[in-house]
Amino acid sequence: MGSSAPPPAARAGFAGPPTRASTSGPARPAGLSRPTPTPGTAISGQTDSVISYTTQVKDLTDGQLDGFFAGWPRSPSPQQFHAALHGSYRALVATDEHTGNVVGFITAISDGILTAFIPWLEVLPAYQGHGIGAELLDRMLTELDNLYSVDLTCDEDLTQFYVHRGMIPLRGMATRNPAALARTAS
Repeated sequence: MGSSAPPPAARAGFAGPPTRASTSGPARPAGLSRPTPTPGTAISGQTDSVISYTTQVKDLTDGQLDGFFAGWPRSPSPQQFHAALHGSYRALVATDEHTGNVVGFITAISDGILTAFIPWLEVLPAYQGHGIGAELLDRMLTELDNLYSVDLTCDEDLTQFYVHRGMIPLRGMATRNPAALARTAS
C-alpha cells in the first residue's frame, strides 16, 4: 500500500491515546480527543457479535462485502469494490466475528508524503449507532497521523459526526458520474 509507516501491530496495537500533529486547518479544538481504539467491540442487540478491525483486505470474498452503498444510484460492482479496497493507500474493515461478514470499511488515498483523502466510510445500517464508524475513522486517522492534511467530503447531515471526531469543516466541491458505476474494474 505504499508507505514506510510500520503496520498497526508494530505500533503496539494502537495502545495509548492517539495524537495528531495537525489537520488541514487549525489545531483540534481543546477538549476534542480521539478515544483509544479497542481491539474488539461487542454489539448490543446482535447475538454473539464482536467486531474486529483489520487492514487485511486481500482475501475478502464478494459475499463478505454485501449490503454496502445503500442509496447510491447504482452500487459499484464487486470487482470495482475489491479494486478500490486493494488500490487504496490504506483500507480498514470492520468484521462481525460471528458471521465473518464485513460490516464497515474506510479507505484513504494519499501521496504518502503530506496529504490524504478519505473517500469512503460506510457501516451497514444494522450495525450503525454502535461506534463502528467512529472506530474506523479513529484508526484511519491514527494510520495517517504522519501527514499534514487529511481531508474528506460528506453530506451536511454527517458534518457533526466528523466535528466530534476532531475534524474541521471546510468548503469542498465535487462531481458525480453515475455512468462510471456501470463499468467494471480492469
